[in-house]
Amino acid sequence: MTTPPHGQNPYGQQPYGQNPYPQAPQAPYGQPQGGYAYPQQQAPYGQQPQPGYPQAPQQPYMHGGAPVPPPPPSTRRSPMAILKIIGLIIAVIFAGVIWVMSWDDADTAEVGDCLKNNGNTINPDLQVVDCGTSEAEFKVKEVHTETTDITLCPEGTRGYGEQQRSRRGSGKRFVLCLTDVK
Repeated sequence: MTTPPHGQNPYGQQPYGQNPYPQAPQAPYGQPQGGYAYPQQQAPYGQQPQPGYPQAPQQPYMHGGAPVPPPPPSTRRSPMAILKIIGLIIAVIFAGVIWVMSWDDADTAEVGDCLKNNGNTINPDLQVVDCGTSEAEFKVKEVHTETTDITLCPEGTRGYGEQQRSRRGSGKRFVLCLTDVK
């Protein structure tokens, strides 16, 4: 019997784990397979790829990772911008005060309160005032809610009716029966 050369299996089979069929060398990890879409080796930077092959895609970042983003812009505001903001705040506060002052106090009047007319006879603007002051012009004798019928007021009094509307469609209706303050 002859002895097989060193390293060969005496039964004519390949050792376990080895493929008996030869294969083409495989591309390293991360390289395209097949060899037809891209050249086997990429051209170094600055050189053109071989004719007939498309250019290989470039890596978007260097090997050190993503580039560092620029620092955020400064949050300092110019003095003019600060003055504009302060002016806007003052204007809003002023508009709120004017709006509150324009509220008609007649809707809060109760029997015994005194009123002053800041408007005129056609467009009255009644405001509740202290009865002991010289501003008091009228005194509330009766209050009727949910109506604007001034005929409910007795003889010798003036009827003042008002209907206030809100944005939601609901409103407040009332009649004040007023007497003159002497």
